[in-house]
Amino acid sequence: MRVAIAPDAFKGSLTAAEAAEAIATGLRQAWPGLETECIPLADGGEGTAEVWVNARAGSWQTRPCTDPLGRPVTARLGWLDDGRTVLIEAPQAVGLDLLTAAERNPWLVSSYGLGELIRQVLDEPKVQTIWLTLGGTATVDGGVGCLQALGLLIETSAGQPVPRGGCGLFQIARVDWSTLPQRLLPNRPDTVELRVACDVSNPLLGAAGAARVFGPQKGAAPEMVEQLELGMQNWAAASDRGEIAVKPGAGSAGGLGFALQCLGAEFHSGIRCVMDAVNLAERLQQADWAITGEGRCDRQTAGGKVVSGVLQEARAANCPVVVLSGGVDMAAVDELIALGATAVVAATPAPGSVEEAMTRAAANLQWSARNIAGLMRLGQSFGVSA
Repeated sequence: MRVAIAPDAFKGSLTAAEAAEAIATGLRQAWPGLETECIPLADGGEGTAEVWVNARAGSWQTRPCTDPLGRPVTARLGWLDDGRTVLIEAPQAVGLDLLTAAERNPWLVSSYGLGELIRQVLDEPKVQTIWLTLGGTATVDGGVGCLQALGLLIETSAGQPVPRGGCGLFQIARVDWSTLPQRLLPNRPDTVELRVACDVSNPLLGAAGAARVFGPQKGAAPEMVEQLELGMQNWAAASDRGEIAVKPGAGSAGGLGFALQCLGAEFHSGIRCVMDAVNLAERLQQADWAITGEGRCDRQTAGGKVVSGVLQEARAANCPVVVLSGGVDMAAVDELIALGATAVVAATPAPGSVEEAMTRAAANLQWSARNIAGLMRLGQSFGVSA
């Protein structure tokens, strides 16, 4: 009997690899002869590079850049295909986790550090493709900082560079797209392709846009959210790229998606990219059943997250799946069952606080997996197959 264990990270508690190993340990405790295969996954957020690069036997390099407040930090970049492809996680430079709670202020923080990393990679003549992941960023600056770091001229009406952060969006009066690096221009022998792994489909503006959806998540009060929305409207108009503002994904990462789409970046499903990288389809075909999960299953789980991706791939492979989550919103259960989940199980053995559950995440997953394996063995003893 072979089990594929393919979870997402349990954010704030365990990496995807740690979660998979805890589940595997619990399964083997109840069923010593069980064959387990750990397949850590991600969906374009934090941890995606780790999963992707390890699956493709890539390598790592560290590069200097600045954090959302302009302080020096070091980012880790993944190198694939003998150096022809580079994978950059945006939060390595502009991540929310790089800031304290008191520092989270979209009015002031900038995506400049991400542009610094892209610029350094463009200086590598062997590079042909740059992949970017956008989850977990701290900024709502429409990607203006990133473009400024790449050398794009973005000026105020007085001919001065606009200030970094969301506050600069109001002051944009002129954008000179001819000042971009030559390797980002199309139809050149040395053009570098930009590709983005992201499952967010929000446009730049409006009720579902960058400011109103992502601003509050990154520290913006209601008054600031509306000011940022007005700033985004000015940025879209001044950029002369208003048609891109309505594209799905333009609002991702606080409008960073808009800036990257202005550079011609192609957007791809984050979970699909990772599943292809780890060859999940074939590995599920070789499994008798599978376990997936994340920190909490809610109404968002069924829309482009790791769990939904595994369920869709497992259905094609005719592989039964148990969803094991730190917490389960009952409103999500029916949706997950409809996607093909055999069962949805909460990993918390007893009532307690969120903090307690996060602290005991590995032990809780191990305990729950042990019980799942015990029930599976019991079913097998009655001649019931997975």
